[in-house]
Amino acid sequence: MSNNTTERNENKQEVIPGPVLDCDAFREDLADCDLTTQEENEYLAILWDIMRMMVDLNLDMDAVHMLMPPSLCKAFNDEDVEANQQTDQTEATTEKSNGERSNNG
Repeated sequence: MSNNTTERNENKQEVIPGPVLDCDAFREDLADCDLTTQEENEYLAILWDIMRMMVDLNLDMDAVHMLMPPSLCKAFNDEDVEANQQTDQTEATTEKSNGERSNNG
């Protein structure tokens, strides 16, 4: 039994504490904003919560992914691909017909 207990203790990993917002560390970045200390604290807390939420949700920095679900983004991207393909085909046809006219003239 002591072998099992020893193995369990060896397999335990140290828990890393979550980061804590230190407003004073970022206060100099807001020096040009003409905010009160209370407003700076509130602003930094909001940004901190947004960034923490992005990390928790494993989101990219792209704001579109925050506002639209991935399936909707995929649908829009698929529509863009189809539209680009149609545009490319139209341009190719126009160039071909323009080329034929110049050859005839």
